[in-house]
Amino acid sequence: MSNPIAVPGTNVPSGVNVTPGGAQGVQGLTGVQGPPGPSAVSTDAGNIAQLGSDSKILVPQSQIWSVRLRSFNALGNPNFEVDQKTCGSVFTSVAGPASGYYDRWNVGKNAATAILTTQIIDDNKNVPNTNFCITRKALNVKVTTAQASLAAGEYCLISQFVEGSQFRELSNDVSSISLLCYCTAAISFSIAIRDSATANSIVYLCTIPALTVSLVTLPNIPAWPAGGTFGTTPGSLGYQLSICLGSGSTYTAPAAGAWQTGNFIAASGTTNFLGTVNNQFYCYFLQHEPGPVCTQLMDLPFSQNYDQCLRYYCKSMPYGTKPGVANSVFTMRGWCPTGTNPTIRTGAVFPKPMAKSPTAAIYNPNGTANSAYLDGTGNVTINAVNAVNEKEIAQLTASGTINTAGPLLFDYSADTGW
Repeated sequence: MSNPIAVPGTNVPSGVNVTPGGAQGVQGLTGVQGPPGPSAVSTDAGNIAQLGSDSKILVPQSQIWSVRLRSFNALGNPNFEVDQKTCGSVFTSVAGPASGYYDRWNVGKNAATAILTTQIIDDNKNVPNTNFCITRKALNVKVTTAQASLAAGEYCLISQFVEGSQFRELSNDVSSISLLCYCTAAISFSIAIRDSATANSIVYLCTIPALTVSLVTLPNIPAWPAGGTFGTTPGSLGYQLSICLGSGSTYTAPAAGAWQTGNFIAASGTTNFLGTVNNQFYCYFLQHEPGPVCTQLMDLPFSQNYDQCLRYYCKSMPYGTKPGVANSVFTMRGWCPTGTNPTIRTGAVFPKPMAKSPTAAIYNPNGTANSAYLDGTGNVTINAVNAVNEKEIAQLTASGTINTAGPLLFDYSADTGW
């Protein structure tokens, strides 16, 4: 007879043989410990476990190792990707004061004999130490005619005028600036912040090696001086940010890294970039953010960047057509009545409200400025752009006598100047 199977809860008389009713666990022995704990962790992919000090499995608590407290860059078109003004064309700055305006950026100089060419070029660049492409464009400044020395009031400057509504996030604390750039020569340039009245300034000296893409960081810039003029309302000038590639003594600050009373754009030791022919400087990305730490460069998708730039510059031409170039696609119409110097009602509404009333220019579809095409008649000279506000061009004034009324075809550009 086989041994009976033990059933839980059954009383078994002493001395009766009983067969276990299932697989039994490891049986302990008197005075003997169970088997030791793990001595290693699995090498399977994705395993984050480790051995604790007691040779038992430990799964670490999740930890946040990097966090951005504020995601804000006050600068417009920080990666130079929007180029609806020049559409890749070269701007030449001849002898004497001259400026070349790009979307949100200006390249200007006051140097007697130096000549520059500036251009938005194709040049993909990654965030340093990553494979993330932060921009596909660069602002290139090239010296084509050198000037060995700069007089007291001479300078070369890349700058942006920041609207007051963009200043609010920076206004009550320290801030930080990051610049991704490159130069064909080892140089020291300056970064400057000035109030809207150019009566208060702070400058920093930045040095980069030749032929190396460099990320320049300026953390913990002192808070804005109480006596400064910094606009905070939409349509007002908040402050100015500049990169100085050379300056005479007039605009060189007495000290760097601290707010000064006066109009200064350079720190002592700034290289005269204009002094060597074929020098080239490239700007890839600029960031001005609140707080004492320079965080990683913040991407700005093209669609958002372009939409924000329309607040300061817009045109009726296709994005890739530069104003003043013949354009077979003209989008604006107005009704031109008969008479001498007649007023034309246009209804030319901007894509979005602009920061302030812009300066508007009119172009014929053939590219001629201050001209339009009167359907069925021919070209008409436009001698005035009237009733312009931040939302539209309300009317134009034609020059001469119009004998036949009809639709007027034209294009426009509108620019707030910053």
